Amino acid sequence: MFHGISLHLGDRDLHPILLRDESKQLLDFRMTRLTFGVTSSPFLATKVLRQVATVIMDNIYLDDSLSGADRVEMSLLSGNLSMKC
Repeated sequence: MFHGISLHLGDRDLHPILLRDESKQLLDFRMTRLTFGVTSSPFLATKVLRQVATVIMDNIYLDDSLSGADRVEMSLLSGNLSMKC
């Protein structure tokens, strides 16, 4: 579940990974997905799930789904639901 949540661009600097390669050179990476094991991860995952559930519940009547957006990129149906935490 955690890796299914994308981190906001501004928050990626708060999730660094430092590694050393074979030549002992320090490599600096930034996580793009919510990481399992970080103290705030369960809270953020729950927050995203509640936001998604609210959107779904507000747009479903019986077995019909009604949703839309101004642009395809902002649509739930585009497969890239990105919510700022």
